[in-house]
Amino acid sequence: MSGMDYLNSYATLAAELKRQGFFRKATGRLMMEFAFHLATFVFGIVIAVNASSAWIWIGGVAISAIGATGISTNTHSSAHFATSDHRWLNLFMAWIGYPILGQFSISYWWKKHNSGHHRVPNVIGVDKDCDFMPLFAYCEGDVAGKGPAARLYFKYQGAFLPILILLHGFNIQTYDWRYLVRVLRDPQQRRLLHWMDVIGLSLHWVLWVIIPALFYPLLYVVLFHIVHRAMFGVAMFVMFAPAHYPAEAIALDQSELKKDPLLLQTAATVDFRTGFVGRLYCAGVEYQIEHHLFPSMSHTHYPHIAPMVQAFCRRHGYPYRTLGWGEALWKSYLTFWRPKPVRTDLEAHSVMLVSKRDTSGELRGTGYVSALDQGPRISQ
Repeated sequence: MSGMDYLNSYATLAAELKRQGFFRKATGRLMMEFAFHLATFVFGIVIAVNASSAWIWIGGVAISAIGATGISTNTHSSAHFATSDHRWLNLFMAWIGYPILGQFSISYWWKKHNSGHHRVPNVIGVDKDCDFMPLFAYCEGDVAGKGPAARLYFKYQGAFLPILILLHGFNIQTYDWRYLVRVLRDPQQRRLLHWMDVIGLSLHWVLWVIIPALFYPLLYVVLFHIVHRAMFGVAMFVMFAPAHYPAEAIALDQSELKKDPLLLQTAATVDFRTGFVGRLYCAGVEYQIEHHLFPSMSHTHYPHIAPMVQAFCRRHGYPYRTLGWGEALWKSYLTFWRPKPVRTDLEAHSVMLVSKRDTSGELRGTGYVSALDQGPRISQ
């Protein structure tokens, strides 16, 4: 598809979605979901601090970690300015969800995720979300040129992946603080947002470590934080890995950046199926294709626009793949046993990808009918 063709086709799709009201922010719904996740987060803490046995304590920590994961995915929408039409409310919710409750730097997230990953998903050497070196090889290029010992390690690296997943939450903390320290030391780079990050990250430690340590033994508080963070890291992998790590979401060479951006987004991304509870906690990340095409749309609209997006992709020759949640997680894990090839033939490879339709054989989502489905097919 030529440059003008894909721009026109995308604009037509966006206009139809706007006509049907899908760009209206679902602020009330998203705030209610946030309140539920926050209540779950606190409820788990209450169970843990009043636990009469180790198993009840572990259950309470797990419930709180699940609530924290819901907060993270819910305010992920805020970080994309998809919670409200008011910029200040999106910023406030992102600040609450990321540095204060999640111990994430929102400024680093915007740099790495919004400005980085969303433009170049799975593009090796550019997308930091798929760069795990030197600990893990994500693609065949990571292994190429390495010595015998390194190749032997990478052959069996999948056995060590669970350790990385448990440490994932701690790694995020480390990377974020290193980024902030580096930026704040440079007068040309530091901004008010970076100082707000520092305030939020510091508040996290005050609220969840220092104040609790006034009422409970410090060792108990530290243990809670470590176990909670490890569980949170596992939950984050469960939520975010299935969209880009399976082999179906291809890895791309930087030379492919100059090609059709819609093809790049859909070839490097897959959706995965969840039920009602999974949809509540994933908060739209399970509709990753829809999210990459329309990141500023409230995530509660994604199930409704999915049939239209799928029909659009089929009509214009773009891949649209949907996996089961368990299947996508398993395939994400297998990627670390069999690193992906790096594709330099996006258009040619997309012909094979398009043939791998949604395994359900039906349009995914709820029953909205779009005028786009009746439109003429744009020539390839």
